[in-house]
Amino acid sequence: MNKRIAVFSTAWNGEHIGGILRGIWNRAKQTGDDIFIFNTYGGFQTEKEFNKCEYHIFDLAMKADIDGIIILSNSIYSTKKLRETVQRFIDSGLACISVEQDLEGIPFIGTDNYAAMCSMVEHLINVHGCKRMQFVGGPGEHIEAFERKRAFLDTVTKHGIDISECYMGDYNFTHEGGELAFEEYKKLGKGIPDAVVCANDEMALGYVNTAEKYGYTIPNDILVTGFDNLLRAESYNPGITSVERCKDELGRRCLDEVLGMIEGHEYALKEYVPYAINLNESCGCGIVKNRYVKLKKRYSEMLYSNEKIRLQINYMQKNLMTCKSIEEFKEVLSGELKRFDIGNFALLLDEKAYKGEYFGNKYPKHMKIILNSRDPHMEERYVDTEKLLPNNFLDTDQNSHTVIFMPLHQNGRNFGYCVMEDHIRYIEDGNLYYWLSVINVALENIRQNICIRQLNKKLEHLYLFDSMTGIYNRFALQNFGIPLLKQNNKTGRRTLFLFADMDGLKKINDTYGHENGDNAIKALAGIMKGITPDGSFFAIRYGGDEFLMMGTCPDEKMAESIKDMIQNAIDEYNRSNVMPVPLAVSIGYILTPVNDRKSDIDDYIRQADSMMYQIKQRRKKEQKEREEREKTSI
Repeated sequence: MNKRIAVFSTAWNGEHIGGILRGIWNRAKQTGDDIFIFNTYGGFQTEKEFNKCEYHIFDLAMKADIDGIIILSNSIYSTKKLRETVQRFIDSGLACISVEQDLEGIPFIGTDNYAAMCSMVEHLINVHGCKRMQFVGGPGEHIEAFERKRAFLDTVTKHGIDISECYMGDYNFTHEGGELAFEEYKKLGKGIPDAVVCANDEMALGYVNTAEKYGYTIPNDILVTGFDNLLRAESYNPGITSVERCKDELGRRCLDEVLGMIEGHEYALKEYVPYAINLNESCGCGIVKNRYVKLKKRYSEMLYSNEKIRLQINYMQKNLMTCKSIEEFKEVLSGELKRFDIGNFALLLDEKAYKGEYFGNKYPKHMKIILNSRDPHMEERYVDTEKLLPNNFLDTDQNSHTVIFMPLHQNGRNFGYCVMEDHIRYIEDGNLYYWLSVINVALENIRQNICIRQLNKKLEHLYLFDSMTGIYNRFALQNFGIPLLKQNNKTGRRTLFLFADMDGLKKINDTYGHENGDNAIKALAGIMKGITPDGSFFAIRYGGDEFLMMGTCPDEKMAESIKDMIQNAIDEYNRSNVMPVPLAVSIGYILTPVNDRKSDIDDYIRQADSMMYQIKQRRKKEQKEREEREKTSI
């Protein structure tokens, strides 16, 4: 039965890490085992929140059903995360091996960084007679960087070279780190060193590039060496002398050993694979012409391939950034997968985290499948994260599988992960990082667009609706009143403007309190809203205790009927004795003429208000006369 081996890696140095992964992959195809690569891009230069989200994918692996673990530990820049992860491996009892970094508690296989750097420094001293040297080190907390620095110090000391004549500094494993190293040495005013020993090729390239800007030539003025023997450094002009690590051999050996541990075999806790000092132009040793031509050809082909892929990524970004919904995103991405020759791909979302409802530090038990290229009709909607993959993702007829898991996150919020089968080449050429960045940004763009649309709906509701009563406010006239009036005038129909004003609200407030006054307003609003002779009618709280109703009305008879409907509803409400005093309103209305051309909504509202006021005054007069008669009769 296939063994399932989890591989943890951080692939900023895609060529080196990708080479090891390819060695694992090639060996797995021979052994018939499944490789699950949990790939991240956490690094020294990136923000802590970014790193935290990237390394989150490791936690996914720890709750899954796996048989063994390979950790490419030199690529995981977070020392804290590395220690936490390794301790979990030890506690789990699973077969585990560390590649390229010697970690306490688990077996190690890798390059002897100390011996390799000693050999490099010995070459500079014995062959080129270098005495005054600069060491451009990596991050101090990184174990490989520490070992290379220790080797440099021990070797120059062994040869009696005064350490005070050697300038050393710790930098990031980047091109910018090499640039900074040159600038800092130049400021010392000590001239130039005989040789510069860099802890990796990226820094060596940065150093050479900066030195040449100041007019120095390599190797005529300064000898420069690197570490890793990357194709870009080897084919550079001048080509960088470097330490070549056997990436493919590392990959094959580490898989064999972890499979052996699963079967109960024992191995040495520390094992080294061969390395080689690859002499090149930057130390003055030159290079065979035919070999240089082949290197330039390989590098040129790589650049062309990368340029083509980056162009495709740009197209993908343009297409995905226009998506307004997840469904649209799914359709567009399905087409883009074909452009990149990605046949087997799935994308899973933690819906709550995606919506921004929480910033979870672990994946939930179930996640929604947004896209599964092997199940285009989405018969399976959710996946159990302990299983890692949708049920039908892997072809059971295939002997071995290599699957890459990648975290999805934005702004410190982990919201899912995606998986693709094979395609280690996108790790090797560095394009997977850019491809994933587009996916992340496009998904975040959709989320923000959805949030904006929802917010706009809320704002529209707040703009159009009265907060106390829940019915329209007077701003709704612009959206509904004016269009209704214009349409009715255009089609020869009449519009009813009915104005209602509550009687005795001040007395209710003064006698029974403002809460009862508010309740009276809400009750009348509910009655007005409930009177809907047809779909054209709507009610508005015009202000305070004033209400306006509009709708299409053919004649006075229907207008009077609507007025009676309101009064009957008020009477029905009063019979319930909800309020300490009965509701009472004064109602006035007007009907627009047929084929009216004026269409002045404010004028009609004023007329309806005036009619209501006349009725209110008449009712007050009648009430006063009634009270006078009652006094006289007494």
